[in-house]
Amino acid sequence: MGYLTVLVAFASCAIFAVHCTWAGNKDLSQIISKNLARNRLSAKLLESPLNESAIDAITDSLPFDLPKSVKQFYLTINGIADASFNGTLTLKETWIIPGYYILSLQDAVETYNQLVESNKMADDTEQENRYNPDWFPVFASGAGDYYIVDSKDGTVYLFMKDVDTPDKPDYASLEDMLKDHAEDWSRGLIREDKENMIYSVREKRQIELEESQEVSPEYRQKRRVARHGGRGRRPTRRRRPNHRTPILRFPCQLMPAICNNIYTAIRVNRKPTSLTRTTNRSRINANRRAACGHVVRRPGFSCDEYPFASTLQGGRGSRAVLVPARENNRQGGILAGFYRRNNIKNGGRYRQAYS
Repeated sequence: MGYLTVLVAFASCAIFAVHCTWAGNKDLSQIISKNLARNRLSAKLLESPLNESAIDAITDSLPFDLPKSVKQFYLTINGIADASFNGTLTLKETWIIPGYYILSLQDAVETYNQLVESNKMADDTEQENRYNPDWFPVFASGAGDYYIVDSKDGTVYLFMKDVDTPDKPDYASLEDMLKDHAEDWSRGLIREDKENMIYSVREKRQIELEESQEVSPEYRQKRRVARHGGRGRRPTRRRRPNHRTPILRFPCQLMPAICNNIYTAIRVNRKPTSLTRTTNRSRINANRRAACGHVVRRPGFSCDEYPFASTLQGGRGSRAVLVPARENNRQGGILAGFYRRNNIKNGGRYRQAYS
């Protein structure tokens, strides 16, 4: 068994609680049994591995050859088929790594086609053409985010629907990604919270560090008191509307479900229209998990949340509903394009239109 096979099999065992049978695996099996929740529903939902002829038949329509690492991955384990989402499973029950489940190869090809199709629609809206046709999705959040493998060099990127894709890959290879998460599982750096959602301890620490560095409203009030000689806040003046604040509008004729969710969140659930962007991917991931983890998954649909996960107002308490996956993919491109055109950086503010 070659190095690649051993590494992928190691990661598969550690993440997916797959029974390993190669020689010399006793120590590894003990680590797995001690550190993994072997009865997680997500492990039971995984499809049987595919053979080479099945993989070739499923991927025949792709404009590139499937990367060797991806092919080896699906020879070892298949993902969770859309057919498993029968209207009773929540997203959090399907996650293999925090916030993401494995696409079955059939669903990965279909998702690839949808993402490429969304690029072709970019000329008709303010959506940005962001999805590289050389990328192949393997892990999905169920809310428009994907871990993708570049078919040219095998590197792995986290493609988030409303965030610019980083210039550098997140992992040098799929093998490195799997191994990294496998080690986190066995070291206890991936845990379950009280709501049975798995999360990354490293990610949580990054968010806490960012929050500790932010200037709180209480701190600004203390500075204001000191600046005015202990007299407290200066008399408030009626502010004129800031017409320079960018306003985000979606083409509701193209995405009625998205617009209905935003309208209901604002008018019924009293969610804010003034939003503050965050570019911290750890926080965005955590916000998306908190908002969408309890949503029941259905084939052809994905979770849409408002306020958006890419804002400080997003996360727990957001209104999250299922919308057609094509609408969600298009919305992410429009939101990312809006951020770029209006130069809205981390901490930048804008308003959401809802009429």
